[in-house]
Amino acid sequence: MRTHKELTYPSISNVSSPGPPYERRKQSRKSREPGVTNSDEQALQRKLTDLIQQHRDLDGAISALFETSICDSMLMTRLKKRKLQLKDEIARIEG
Repeated sequence: MRTHKELTYPSISNVSSPGPPYERRKQSRKSREPGVTNSDEQALQRKLTDLIQQHRDLDGAISALFETSICDSMLMTRLKKRKLQLKDEIARIEG
């Protein structure tokens, strides 16, 4: 049985879909709180970018795992759960 580390994942550059809705939203949001500095905004933007990348990577891993003949349901469940957690965190930051 292969682990998820042994699987090959599709490259992000091969994906032709427009991406999730949160990527299409306006990237330059103004701070809603007067005490938030520019460096705080930049840190949040970096974190958001990192979370979106992790979400994409998990999506690729789930797809690759699903396409293999060996489908580990426990691993699939963990990956999907983590993907949903990332999506919630992305929505919280954007909200």
